[in-house]
Amino acid sequence: MAIAKRIRACGYVGQERAVKAISLFAYRHLNRLKRIKAHQTENLPKKTNMLFVGPTGCGKTHLVELLFSRILHIPAVVVDITNYTETGYVGQDPSHILTRLLNNAERNVKQAETGIVCLDEFDKLAVNGGESCITNSGSNYLKGLGMQRELLKMVEGQKLSVPMGLDKNSVGTQVEIDTANIPFIACGAFSGLKTLIHGQHGSTIGFLQKNEEPKEKIAVNYTEEDV
Repeated sequence: MAIAKRIRACGYVGQERAVKAISLFAYRHLNRLKRIKAHQTENLPKKTNMLFVGPTGCGKTHLVELLFSRILHIPAVVVDITNYTETGYVGQDPSHILTRLLNNAERNVKQAETGIVCLDEFDKLAVNGGESCITNSGSNYLKGLGMQRELLKMVEGQKLSVPMGLDKNSVGTQVEIDTANIPFIACGAFSGLKTLIHGQHGSTIGFLQKNEEPKEKIAVNYTEEDV
């Protein structure tokens, strides 16, 4: 694949499956944008989002920045999601994620609507029993379930009002950005996920007998090579 070869030519080493996956992801995104530009919007599939799972330092966010910013020159932004809280509270406003994308697109709304958003540390938004797993403080909800609801509006594809500036204390000009064509890439270590997946041997699904081992995993492909 030509995109994968360009990634390797820039010095990115290893992570063969990840390189192939994001190359295909980028190809589909570019092909989709070409059809939209040519007004071939009939039977156009919805945008696809991506989840990158891997330990800290394995090159997830670097791969995203390398491909979209340096190779394809598509407006892209990587944000640490732990710095954001539900709208109106202490911390960065979720709408500022799109503000940063807009700034990377030189404040061109049409260009921003073709960009890529990478949500780093995405696993830190995990919720257990209605509270975030980040801390035990009262801000759990604001960084957990509250943030999930705010992000859902962006990820699923909606027209949102986005401030032009990052200063939440100032009343600035807002523009409308449609996220229907902005793919989101969520990155995180998801510690304990492998243990959770491989620890389900004692459970039964559907018509399986109590001690019967399922022939294959359902809706998951998580192996040692993935981490």
